[in-house]
Amino acid sequence: MATLKEKRTCGQRCEDFGRFVWNSDTGAMFGRTPEKWVYISLYYVAFYVIMTGLFCLAIWTLMYTLDPYTPDYQDRLTSPGVMVWPPTYIEEDVILSYNLSDKTSQRKMSNCLSNFLKPYNDTSQQSNHNCTKGEYFKQEKFEAPHHTKYSCRFTQSMLGRCSGLDDPTFGYNGTTPCVIIKMNRIINFLPNNGTGMAPHLNCTILVSINQDGYSTPKPYIYMEINLWLCSTRLARKTVSQNVKSSLPTVFNGWLVCVCVRRVAMRT
Repeated sequence: MATLKEKRTCGQRCEDFGRFVWNSDTGAMFGRTPEKWVYISLYYVAFYVIMTGLFCLAIWTLMYTLDPYTPDYQDRLTSPGVMVWPPTYIEEDVILSYNLSDKTSQRKMSNCLSNFLKPYNDTSQQSNHNCTKGEYFKQEKFEAPHHTKYSCRFTQSMLGRCSGLDDPTFGYNGTTPCVIIKMNRIINFLPNNGTGMAPHLNCTILVSINQDGYSTPKPYIYMEINLWLCSTRLARKTVSQNVKSSLPTVFNGWLVCVCVRRVAMRT
């Protein structure tokens, strides 16, 4: 016949726990003798050291095969994308809209361009390489500090009247607003297939006159280089059928093709 297990008192339970922490008869601490604790500690130390070493070796092998500046795989994209400042994107259109009688609206546009051009001031660009105008600056090795390549010097003053130095409003206080168009980077991309001199391109703006006498830009604008400011003048009944202005080459002559659907200004 089975007997009921004797119910242990609180004092007996405390005594059992104390014996588990330290057993004076066997010299065990928490169920193991000091010798066994040394063995199991050495085992786990060696185990985690080996696992950490294998993990670091795997990461080092992976990083050794990766180029920090060139992706392993590239798609067939041959034309770089561009970014437009001020960033007035609406769906797929670039709509530049501001109120000539609203100083806050004008200041919003000019501040956006001013903040974007801060890294391109003359002081910040002094550490960059003074590249030869119209020639590609090719570098095979990473000889710049921190294992990088040198960048060509591109100063804000190169942008002329759209630099914001002479006119902090960038033309947004009137009808000659400046628009910054910056080409995204493509690894090993060279205009003109990298042959000969860098291409020089004129900035051509095609406009048409509506029946009401207002000028409306055509849905395409061609302009040049890695970073360029193009000033478009919109005036009532004063814009001819085709307006073509020649712009100087200020960088390496990289080709940029931009689609500007609409430019609108409220008076």
